[in-house]
Parts: sequence; C-alpha cells; structure tokens
Amino acid sequence: MPFGGVFDIANKQKRADELDQQAADPAIWGDPIRAQSVMRELSGLKQAVGDFRALEQRAQDAQLLIELA
Repeated sequence: MPFGGVFDIANKQKRADELDQQAADPAIWGDPIRAQSVMRELSGLKQAVGDFRALEQRAQDAQLLIELA
C-alpha cells in the first residue's frame, strides 16, 4: 500500500495532467477565481514534480559516478 503524500509523484503528475486539461478549456477563464485556483495548484504540482525529477536525475548521475570510480 503506497503512503502517498509528498513522495506520491505519480498521482501529482496525474493531477497536474488533469489541471492542464482544465486550463486548456476556455470556459474556465470565465471564472477568474476558479482559474486562479487551478493555475496555482497546477504551478505547485509542476514545481514539485520537476524538483523530484531533477533530484532523481542527480541521484542517478551520482550512482553512475560511484560505479565508474
């Protein structure tokens, strides 16, 4: 059973994809408060996923350097 939370990157990415679809719908921009909420959540999710992916890449790079040493 996955614990989720800050390390649940798969669900964060899934939610970001859903919010991307909502943001692409022109109807959302008729409600500025909802649009702002969606964009704020989307921005946070993209930041979290991006940070995790960057950290994951750095860990893989470090592992490769250890193997080469």
